[in-house]
Amino acid sequence: MEARPAGCSPRRRRLPSSAGCLQALGVVLAASCARAEAPLTLTLKLQVGGEVFGEVLDATDELIVVDYLGAVCAFAYDELQVASAYQAKRKLLMRERGHPEALTAEDHFALGRYALRRDRPVLANVEFKEAQRLDAAFGGRIAAAREKYRDRRKAGRAGAERSPLQEDIPPSGQTALPGLTETIQRVGSQERARIIELYKRFGQSVREEINPDLVLIETDHFLIWTDWKRHRREALGDWCERMYAALSAQLGLDPAGNIFLGKCPVFCFRSKARFLRFGRTYDNWQITSANGYTRTARNGHVHMVVYRRAPSPYETERFAGTLVHEGTHAFLHRYGRTGHVGGWVGEGLAEYMAEQVLADRCLYGEATELVARQYVRRNIPIGNLLRTTGLPKPHEYRIAHSLVGFLIERDSAAFAQLIADLKRGYRVEAALRRNYDGMTFGTLEASWREHVGTEG
Repeated sequence: MEARPAGCSPRRRRLPSSAGCLQALGVVLAASCARAEAPLTLTLKLQVGGEVFGEVLDATDELIVVDYLGAVCAFAYDELQVASAYQAKRKLLMRERGHPEALTAEDHFALGRYALRRDRPVLANVEFKEAQRLDAAFGGRIAAAREKYRDRRKAGRAGAERSPLQEDIPPSGQTALPGLTETIQRVGSQERARIIELYKRFGQSVREEINPDLVLIETDHFLIWTDWKRHRREALGDWCERMYAALSAQLGLDPAGNIFLGKCPVFCFRSKARFLRFGRTYDNWQITSANGYTRTARNGHVHMVVYRRAPSPYETERFAGTLVHEGTHAFLHRYGRTGHVGGWVGEGLAEYMAEQVLADRCLYGEATELVARQYVRRNIPIGNLLRTTGLPKPHEYRIAHSLVGFLIERDSAAFAQLIADLKRGYRVEAALRRNYDGMTFGTLEASWREHVGTEG
């Protein structure tokens, strides 16, 4: 992330309390919330520590949306502690059915499968036993679910990779690599080669200082140092290059070109301790609640630093979302005039690109739809978000994503020009007027609300 004021997925995803509203993702059973008459208030305990509580506003198979101290927040079940996630799912089902005794065999089977996915076989057996008691025909499905779980565990022990998302807070000061102190906007082939060599020497110093297991993966646009296990590294270069190609297409650039000075350095750690040590050592960066950050300097330098909390499918997907989000900020820093695209536009585009690149592996899009729907239904104003020039509040990242998606869907070419104008120094509302037929913040909010209402 770029150097900017301290501020859920990015710049800092914290619960609206001391812990921060951390990113927006989750798992619950669909329309239960919408159909229930009585309000349901839940306490959700997060894996990273802390908890949120509030009335359930909406839910899908993947996400639960709650009103936490007046902020509409979406969470992934896999973000929650297992017991908390299981209890939330069960309470939603109980509310939908009207009574605990009214849970169906299908309900108990679904709860059992979720328990297996979170590696709780004893809890799964309790639910499966009840499902089979209610309907003996579930025996075959239960056996298949258990077999699939055993196969997954076996593959995990063998080291096989399965399904391959916050955010960050910018560091203070600027990184100054030796030999990169001059102001550089664009470079020729010889200078590019020199800078790449400087970056590689920098990576070698990081290897010696932080972890000798770091290896370099070099792609067309990125130099990726990682201490991930060999069988888990392959996706890193693919995610970065797909992000680069998608952004190039979105902004009308040649994907075969190179927007970076040399190539963009990326450091991917599997240890939070190493991640934090890198930040302290090289970037004067000591925020402990982030999963990653993008470091930029006025001379055009940029590098990304991210870590994966655990080798689970969900944490790998979370990491991928963070990587693409931060990569978007790195790309935008170098697009046009060196500098960042801040506020809701920059954060919304970073979320939007993660959704586009990762597709079904990313829950950002679904979370955004649910939160935007609640803003429209509850008539929550967004004027302050539109006018702010700093980072959105943690719970506003979903709305920033929704607004950017709406503008791109309305006119993708106009959005590309809007980004270009922002890099030239135009304010957001002036750029909207220039590229969207005189659109103001007021007309944007009105048309966005109509669009969300129609989609919902």
